[in-house]
Amino acid sequence: MQCDEVRRIADLYIDNQLDEDTADSVQRHLFVCATCNHDIETVRTAVALLKANIASEQPTSSFKDRTTAMLFDRLRDHLHTSSPNLSAIQWPLPID
Repeated sequence: MQCDEVRRIADLYIDNQLDEDTADSVQRHLFVCATCNHDIETVRTAVALLKANIASEQPTSSFKDRTTAMLFDRLRDHLHTSSPNLSAIQWPLPID
């Protein structure tokens, strides 16, 4: 594996999103390439620091309610109302 290939898939490698063979190829490359190894370790360190120091925030229920109402208001003109059953499920929102 070449440096340009490693750079192209570095994020996937760091996030453990590569298949086993590709990840092994990246690891072999990192063993012999100090530059790529440094780059990968720098990003890993940055990710670990961010995860450790940034708290996960959850929206309040009132924020969810206001946001849902605003989205429905803005999407109202785009929803198909010809079939009441379909219009209710056409735009499922990923809000808990």
